[in-house]
Amino acid sequence: SVFAGSGFGLYRSTDAGNVWQLDTVGLGDNATSVSSFAVIGSTIFAGTSSGGVYRSTNNGDSWSQTNSGLTSPFTNALAVVNGVLLAGTQGSGVFRSTNNGNNWSGGGVDITLAIAVVGSDAFEATLGGVMRSTDAGLTWNPANTGIPPTNNTRSLGVLGTTLFVGMGN
Repeated sequence: SVFAGSGFGLYRSTDAGNVWQLDTVGLGDNATSVSSFAVIGSTIFAGTSSGGVYRSTNNGDSWSQTNSGLTSPFTNALAVVNGVLLAGTQGSGVFRSTNNGNNWSGGGVDITLAIAVVGSDAFEATLGGVMRSTDAGLTWNPANTGIPPTNNTRSLGVLGTTLFVGMGN
């Protein structure tokens, strides 16, 4: 299956993107906008703009909310580093789960717009610049050398071991 998030919900294609169907079983009214996905094994996670994180263990046939310890329902980004699930939120920073989203810990004050993984390091795009974690999201440090001082980072992309940073106003 291929999944696509939109401002109208979550769509799934079971034929490589030729036909898409709205997939809302278990998502509820708070998950109308899906902004990110992550996968651990056969479990897929969806980050939503107002319902937090949802999990499916059956290829998207049904979804359940998995927000224990997550203090912000606005999940902009999801990523997996070293088996740890990271959730970047709007105004509460990055949370981490070591048990497939059953419980979350961490957080902070950042507005996280994107998370990317290069090797065993995680990178967070914030309005204040790029942050880097070398310990699966336990701690974060600035990684802005060479980025202009007006470093409103908006997106991150990875090709091999190269990290790309998208910036804007």
